[in-house]
Amino acid sequence: MFDAEAGRVKVSHPELAELASFLEGDRRDYDRHEGVFLEVGRETGALMAAFVHNTRRGQAQGGLRFWPYESTGDLLRDGLRLARGMTRKNALAGL
Repeated sequence: MFDAEAGRVKVSHPELAELASFLEGDRRDYDRHEGVFLEVGRETGALMAAFVHNTRRGQAQGGLRFWPYESTGDLLRDGLRLARGMTRKNALAGL
């Protein structure tokens, strides 16, 4: 996700370039997260997302939210905040 050598967000497909621009422009919630994974449910059409902030202390851990968002931007910002919060929570818990 974040390419430290290039100093920018790297995407897996050119169609996600707009997502990279969104993340790079978000100074509040984006903090060089290691990964953002998106999938559209085949049967439901629901957008699902997983966020990883930092795994330097070990395997990523997290939780789930099942609710609607007003926009994709709201989903991304909330996921970024939750991932960073889980990094801090797990570090404080010694996990």
